[in-house]
Amino acid sequence: MNITQDDLRAAAAQHGLSDPQADALWETLAKRPGTTQPFDAAHVAYYFGAFVVISAMAWFVTDAWDSLSGVGIGVIALLYAFVFAIAGEQAWSRYQLRVPGGLLFTLAVWMTPLVIYGFERQLGLWPQGNPGSYRDYHEYVRGSWIAMEIGTIVAGVVAIRLRRFPFLSFPIAFALWYMSMDLTPLIAA
Repeated sequence: MNITQDDLRAAAAQHGLSDPQADALWETLAKRPGTTQPFDAAHVAYYFGAFVVISAMAWFVTDAWDSLSGVGIGVIALLYAFVFAIAGEQAWSRYQLRVPGGLLFTLAVWMTPLVIYGFERQLGLWPQGNPGSYRDYHEYVRGSWIAMEIGTIVAGVVAIRLRRFPFLSFPIAFALWYMSMDLTPLIAA
């Protein structure tokens, strides 16, 4: 429910509060954690920072990922996810910083495909043969990416159930989009 300052004043007047008392109440409510403006500079910086980290993990670092063994990729990605989740929990619960905390949870979810890729690569478990380098994930449609997409969706749903943050739906939507393409080779095979 969205309440304007005029709505609050009208309700306050009905209950015997003066305009200065209603204004003081409005100021108190505006300062609560989690009641920030959606397009302030801090939020833009938080989202930009999260985008930079996502880009770095998914694109810029692919050459480094490919030089590691499968278990190395999986363990490092799992450690990153763990650090992002712990930092997100600290920001969310301890400091009441919902946007940075939620974005850190989102970064943890974004590590899921890399974790799964690492362990699939190590074990050689591919639904439709080895798909090649992780950098090819964003370039080629292949049925072998499907486990990564399912895992990302599951991790995203779990994260949303634990912490209600709308941006957590982004990795889910992204994985569903990729899954819509990668299911075709599996179905056609």
